[in-house]
This record gives sequence, C-alpha cells and structure tokens, in this order.
Amino acid sequence: MVTERKSILRLVKSTVRVLLAGSLAALTLAGVAGAGTDRSLPNQPVVDADPFFLHAAPPVSGAGQWNTRLIRAPEAHAITGGSPEVIVGVIDTGIDYMHPDLVGRVSFDDSVSCVGGQRDRDPGSWTDDNGHGTHNAGLIAAGANGLGIVGVAPNVTLAAIKVTDASGLTTPEAVECAFKWVAARKIDVVNNSYSIDVGSVVANPDNPLDLFCRSNPEQARAWQDIADAVQHAMKKGVTFIASAGNSNANIPAAAGEDCARLPSGIPGVITVGSTGTANEKSVFSNYGAGFVDIAAPGGNVPPAPPAGFVLSTWPVACATCPEDPGDGPPAYYRFMAGSSSSAAEVSGVAALVVSRYGSSKSPGDGKMSPDQVAEILRSSAHPLSCPAAPTACTGPAGANSFFGSGLVDAFAAITG
Repeated sequence: MVTERKSILRLVKSTVRVLLAGSLAALTLAGVAGAGTDRSLPNQPVVDADPFFLHAAPPVSGAGQWNTRLIRAPEAHAITGGSPEVIVGVIDTGIDYMHPDLVGRVSFDDSVSCVGGQRDRDPGSWTDDNGHGTHNAGLIAAGANGLGIVGVAPNVTLAAIKVTDASGLTTPEAVECAFKWVAARKIDVVNNSYSIDVGSVVANPDNPLDLFCRSNPEQARAWQDIADAVQHAMKKGVTFIASAGNSNANIPAAAGEDCARLPSGIPGVITVGSTGTANEKSVFSNYGAGFVDIAAPGGNVPPAPPAGFVLSTWPVACATCPEDPGDGPPAYYRFMAGSSSSAAEVSGVAALVVSRYGSSKSPGDGKMSPDQVAEILRSSAHPLSCPAAPTACTGPAGANSFFGSGLVDAFAAITG
C-alpha cells in the first residue's frame, strides 16, 4: 500500500504543477470557495488553503458526488439503502467512528486492529491515524442524515478492521489476521483498498508493483497463507472486493504465471478498476484481462484536482494524518482519487445486493454466497468499450482489460 499511495500522490502532484503553473489560489477558489460552511459560523464560505480538504460539510447532503450518480446509487436508494443487519468490513487504516457521517454506524463487536498480526479489540487501537480508511468508509456507508455525503449503502453497518499503520505499511501477517477475523465473524462484504507490501516480507526495491512471486520462498509462503485465508472466509459467506491499484500497469503481463498482486490477484476476489467522470479509464488505474473484474468511479487527472476527484469523509481531528493540511480547523471531508475509492463503491453496491437478496431466512439477513454476489455485480454492470484510439485495452465491451464487465450499476444490481 505504501507504493500504491506514493505512486498516485506523485501523479497528482506532477499534474497539479503542469495544470496550475503555480496558481494554487485559482484552484482553491474554483474547487473549494463556497463549497462548505464552517460549523461554528453558519453560512460563512470556506476558502481552504489546501484545495483537497473541506473543513465543513457540503451545504447540501450528497452535493458534489458525481461518482455515486454515475453508478445510479440515488435511484437504488429509492428501493433500499441497505439493511443494518448487513455488515461491511473496511480492511484499511481504521475508521473515525465519531465522524458526523459515521457516528453510530460502526459495530464495535465486529471491529478490531490486526496491525502487527495480533487482534486488538480496544477501540483506541482501530481508530484512523491516516485518513484512508475513513474516506473509504464514507463512500460505502455514510448516513443519509442531511449532512455531508451519502454512502452507496447508507443503512448498512460498518466494521473497522485495521491492518495498515499511519505510514501506510500493510503486512501479510496483518491481512491474514484480518481475513481470519472476518471469517470468524461471518462478515458479509469486505473492502480491500490496498496492496500488501512485498517489502515487508523481503527487501525488494525493484518490485514497485508489490508482486509476490512463487520463485521466492518467503513471498510464496505469504501468498499461500493469504489465498488460504480468502478461501476459508469465502466458505463462511464473505464477499471480497479489492482495488486494482494505481500504477497504470498491465498486471497479468507484469506478473506472469509466477507472481500476483495481493489480495487483488487471489481467485474469488472481485478486483475493481478506476474510471473518471466520462467513464474513461483513470490514467493511474491498473488493468489487465482476467485481472479487472468490474469498474467504478475513482477520479482522474486531468482535470486539475479536486475537479474530477471523489469527495468523502475524513477524520474530524487527525493531527497525525500525514496528508492533513495541519492549519486551521480539522478537516471533515476530502477529495481523493484512486482505485481505492472505486473498490469502496463496489463494496457498497455488494452490500445493497446482499441486503436485497440475502434470504437464507428472510431478505436482508445478510446470508448470500460470494459467487452469487459476484455474478449479480458482473451481469448487471454497464458494459464499457475500449477507447477508439489505439490503447493497451483489449477485448469487447463487457469483457475487456480496462473495465472487465463494465461500470458497476447499483440500480440494475438490485432490480435485475
């Protein structure tokens, strides 16, 4: 995950320099001025020194969420916002469970820290000291409370499952611990917006894609442990969603038969590529036939950020968050781009599917096989074709290397 986050940050920073030519003030006024109101001073416009952050909620709940409109989440909400009995595990950096859009939505019984490979049930251990997990949690299930944003599945319950520390390091031991936890708790859907850092297993500076290879005994052992944990959890009814990553790489071509990206390269995991505002492949999104299963909005550059980025929740008070602006009042919301956001949106749609069709006892009880969930997501997706210009994209609409089955469609998934 360290490599993935650094790659997208480098891309964004270089794009900002090119597009703005030093004019940060212009971006600030265009992207943030008037976009929110200060909580202590109602109706006072916010002009933020950092255009990626909003220090208050948007003036209209759900405003600026182009991403959820593209996947028809508002239309789906007219049918269901999800069931509180359905639990989505956010395997990430933790969750700020006191955020106004998330308060009361996180199950303490189902939350845990696995940093270091050992379970820690103390809520203090799984709070978010990075921001990434809170951002994804909001995309999945921010409440429709008239404030801030609205998640794809605003009525479902979240579980904070922390595997990544403040620096962004994610180890195989932490992820294996998390996967065994979700199996034991029979959590319905788990979002995996990260890659396991191969450098945590063995020093490998020439492996920027975090590929684990069978030819390396230590990497092969970690790969097998993760794959076994995924298969065990799937047998318990856990649906796995994972981000494709942000290196603009053809993963199958780079990995060959010997290597895999974890956990997105594990059989049974639904891997999500990123798209922009016009349903185009995001310039940073990894791709590959047989690797990307489905696509969802994750933002793109250009245009100049934060335009075309994805808005979601951010820790209310996070002095230790490495990308927090560090001045003025604490940040409540943030624009970000990456396949992490795409995976979170698909996790939200998966939660709506389980809420709608889970029926071992009654609809909404959260009992549904991962294979059924995957089939509904794929068959209801909106097919996207390869770009007309010569690109690395191969395959027909609905089955190609950029978009897999196509753009996830929340409304079609619960009505088809």
